[in-house]
Amino acid sequence: PQFGKMLLVSARLGCSVEAMKVVALVSADNVFYAPRDKRDAANAARQKFVSRDGDHLTLLSVMREYMQLVSTKAGRKSRVAWSSQNFVNARSLAKAAEIYEQLQRHLEQLGLAV
Repeated sequence: PQFGKMLLVSARLGCSVEAMKVVALVSADNVFYAPRDKRDAANAARQKFVSRDGDHLTLLSVMREYMQLVSTKAGRKSRVAWSSQNFVNARSLAKAAEIYEQLQRHLEQLGLAV
């Protein structure tokens, strides 16, 4: 895959979880959305996640919060409500979480530290 080298090196550097999350997010559809009639609210919600170090870290921040919801066994309705409140696409995040799990399995099969 396009990000294969990054994932292999990330295991050696001890940051494979973060790398897998970023790869998963950039492989899914756009996470943020801003309806025309709520653009100011969407921009304000996005600011909670923005990292001055770049877009990838902004995406990582979104994924961390979403995965925290998943790990607490929050139901689908809770995840969709959280996504709606934060103007992020629940379907894209669910797809990114699925890709993350696939990447995790692949790295484990290769015997790499996850």
